[in-house]
Amino acid sequence: MKVAMHLHSFAYDFHLRCLHSYVSGRQITFKSGYNITKFLEDFNNYYCKGPNFARNTIHFGIECVLIIFF
Repeated sequence: MKVAMHLHSFAYDFHLRCLHSYVSGRQITFKSGYNITKFLEDFNNYYCKGPNFARNTIHFGIECVLIIFF
């Protein structure tokens, strides 16, 4: 039943949408000052790869900015 309903994908999408609402200021779920960085680290550790039928995704990486002065 859980596999047929794609419950894993639903939970993944739900949490990402709640976080998006918090960041955009349209939420009621998280308290003000919620630690987004820690949430994303824990979320990424739990979901090493997003579920197959998820509509949203997270990508982590290192952004490097190179400034050259002449």
